[in-house]
This record gives sequence, structure tokens and C-alpha cells, in this order.
Amino acid sequence: MPPCPESGVWNNCFGTYTTADGTKYVGEWKDDKSHGQGTETYASGDKYVGEFKDGNFHGQGTYTRANGNKYVGEFKDGKRHGQSIKTYAGVNKYTTIDHGVSHSKSYGYTTNTEVVRKGQESQRFEIRHGDCGTDGEWSDCNNDRRRIERYVEPTSSEKPEGVAWYSWSLYLPEDFQQLNPSNTTLGQVKINGYREPLWLLNGRRNWIKIIFDASDQQCKLIKIEDVLGQWTDFLMKVDYSTDEETDKLYSEIYINGNYVNCEIDQPVLTKQVLRDRRKHHKRLKINFRYGIYNSYVSRWLDLWRTKSPDTDGFSDKHGESGKTPNSVTNKPWEFDWGVKLPTQVVYYDEVRIGSSREEVDINLNNPVD
Repeated sequence: MPPCPESGVWNNCFGTYTTADGTKYVGEWKDDKSHGQGTETYASGDKYVGEFKDGNFHGQGTYTRANGNKYVGEFKDGKRHGQSIKTYAGVNKYTTIDHGVSHSKSYGYTTNTEVVRKGQESQRFEIRHGDCGTDGEWSDCNNDRRRIERYVEPTSSEKPEGVAWYSWSLYLPEDFQQLNPSNTTLGQVKINGYREPLWLLNGRRNWIKIIFDASDQQCKLIKIEDVLGQWTDFLMKVDYSTDEETDKLYSEIYINGNYVNCEIDQPVLTKQVLRDRRKHHKRLKINFRYGIYNSYVSRWLDLWRTKSPDTDGFSDKHGESGKTPNSVTNKPWEFDWGVKLPTQVVYYDEVRIGSSREEVDINLNNPVD
């Protein structure tokens, strides 16, 4: 495309124009308007790169804010439109969907500007009947599960013998349905190569519990009815040291700023787990995952079914711990139960991980976005 002339109408040409307020456009023009491919930068530091039509963002583009937040997707008449991917500065910059195992539907993970704890946006997770994923090593579809989760890249404090602080805000809509007797996990920490979580939040039988799976410890934290329709702030300290010490607590938990009396007096990361993992992995990683994860969903389907599928039962043996939970089938999505598993929607905001309370406490920090 030829360069635009020094005077006259800019039409079917390539040129640069800067306005009085500092906005600069570099790209293609038609009838004196930005039209085609171009880049527009602003005095604020924001930038748009992509397609234009009649002077507006229109088509595929990327809008990057000065703070690093980024929107990649479709635009129409200068506004966001259709499917998109958003990435974030701060802690969200280091999170990603657990690809493969998480289901890949477009509604699974989105951002939301209406239900927000702090800042401009929150993270919304949704999962429906039949939503499951598989990768080369594991299949939720063939193991009586479904999930949509993000995980946070391990930090320097998340390591064996380290101390980590976690902070996140959780919102369950008023119509959120529990899946008793199936499990709903609303956050978990795993160490690579070990199937069971070191700890997890389990929403079941009217309570949100904290379960330290590797060490067989648990506490009730808050009733589910008390978190519906409102934001709940979680703040948690976890000591991953393996030495047993008298009168030592390996975790501190706060909900909405209030200390929860939950005495975890045995190591969260046991020496046995550490030995077993180091046989197979030179470098051990601990990471936090959040979203919606349902396990043994066939229990709920069997309880509420209106038809009687011919199932064989499922004994899910965990090699590391020796536990063997049982359910109705390992492939629930292949049967017609006469009912469907309820859709679940959950919102998260202000997800942070650090080495001290001051780094992560929602009341001591600016919004992540």
C-alpha cells in the first residue's frame, strides 16, 4: 500500500497521524479514516493493534492496557464483541487454564465486570453436564470426573520446607447447587507426580471444608449457605516443612479477616510423600489450582436418576496412598440417566501467592487488575 500524501484525502494508503491529545495511529486509511490493519497508542500507555473499520476497532485485535492487562479477540464498532482471551498483569499473569484435563468450551473460563470483589474484573468458571477433558496421561472423562481449573505457576515460597501464603476471594451464586454425594473442589494444591492434593477446599454436605489429603487432617471452615450470593475472602498460611514439632501448627486460616480455629498439628507435606516423589522427580513443584473440579459424579447421577443404565461399578485405587474410593461407573457421560448433572458457576477474584501475609492480604494490597 502506498504512503499517504502530505495533503488531500487519505484513501487506500498507509500513514501516521497524531492528535492533539497524544493519540497516535499508524496504519491503513480509507476516506480519511483508519481502515484496515493498524496500531493506535494513547497518552495513557494503552495500545490497540489490529483491524479497523470507518475509524473504529472492528475485527480481530489486541488491546493492551498500561498495567499489562490484555484483551485478545473480536471487536465491533469500537467495542469488544464475541469470543476473546484475556490475560493479566500481577499474579494472574502467571496463571493458565489446565489445558487437556479441563474442558475446552468457550463458556468455561471468562472474565466478568459485574460480579467483582475488587478492581475492574473477576474470573468466572462454568461447568455443565458432560464437560470433561483428557490429556496424554489422564482422562477425566474415563475417571468419573469433570473440571475447569486454572493453575498458578509455582512461586519461590511454594516448595518443600518452604512457607507460603495464599489469598483469594470466592463468590458462589445464590442458585449454586451442591452435588452431594459427589465432590466439588474449589481450590487445591498439588505436588508434581502425586495424585492426591496436599490440601483442598471441598464443598459438600452443606460445608466448605479444608482437607489435607496427604496427611489425613481436615476442618470445617464455613457453611455453604453463609457464602451464597456474597464474596468470601480466604487467607491461608501453609508450612511445607516435613519435620514433626511439638506444639507447632502447620497452617493458619482466616475467613473474611477472622481466624478459624483449625489446628493442623501434623506436617501437610509428609516425609513419605517427599521420599516417594523424589524417586521420580529431580525437581519438585507445588502449585495452587482454582476453579471447579467435580469427582465421582456418577454418585449424584445414580441418586437422582430416572432411568437405570447398566453400569459395572468403579473402584478408583490410588496407588500412592492406598485409598480406594468407590462410585457407580468410571464413564458416566456414556450413559442416559434420565437426568443431567447441574451446571455450576463460581467466581474468583484477587488470587495471590506470596511468602508473607503482607504480600497477599486483600486489605493490604491494590487490586490485581
